[in-house]
Amino acid sequence: MSRKDFLKIIIIGDQGVGKTSLLEAYTLNGLSQHSKPTIGAEFKKKVITLGDSPTPLYKGVELNLQIWDTAGQERFSSLSTQFYRGSDCCILAFDLTNKESYDHLHKWIDVVQETTGDQGIPIILVGNKCDKINERSVSNETIQQQWVQSNKVQQYIEASATKFLGLEQLFHSAGYYGLVFSVKYNSWAQQQSDSNCSMSLVETKIKQILSSSTNITQERADSSSSDIQSSQKRIILNKKQLEANKEKHRKGKC
Repeated sequence: MSRKDFLKIIIIGDQGVGKTSLLEAYTLNGLSQHSKPTIGAEFKKKVITLGDSPTPLYKGVELNLQIWDTAGQERFSSLSTQFYRGSDCCILAFDLTNKESYDHLHKWIDVVQETTGDQGIPIILVGNKCDKINERSVSNETIQQQWVQSNKVQQYIEASATKFLGLEQLFHSAGYYGLVFSVKYNSWAQQQSDSNCSMSLVETKIKQILSSSTNITQERADSSSSDIQSSQKRIILNKKQLEANKEKHRKGKC
């Protein structure tokens, strides 16, 4: 993964599910009056500070997000997928009032996996237009069972771009999972160090993640060292016993 001073988040999904609206509502605190279908991809930047959700582990860490809004139209698919590479997290959006957009989720996940390779970037599923309760076409229970419990996505969030619901949770979760993914592949920590950013807080958080595996490794190393020392002692004792037996046998002959 190329070194950069931001986390790249992509938003994908069918045309008309509200990808652009979700992005504009969060980054611009408003919606465009003349929204047009996205051609290829466009992006906006947002600086966030992580809080307690989805975990307090990274609370207080400041992140620079570069959020890409990609085209959902089939004729732009080959162009849009070029922007998937180098992403740290994917937001997969569908329309809660449009069952067809929900049925197409498998297709979008396949495209992400094919494009981003074996690393498997984290995916957050978002159901937009949650304010239209009487028009929804799929239940929360069904979504949780099919996508979250089966570990196909990291998290499911319901949001409304027009009512500004669930937006902070959505993009903060994307930042969190993007950070975890980037730390795992040693890019985010390195890029922050290269840009002379203060790493004290970040290092503390990262060490909390790595400490458990480090302790296990150290315990195994200590155990191996102890086993080697015990083996060496047994060899020395056996050698001394063998020499004593030889001396006893020699004296017996005399």
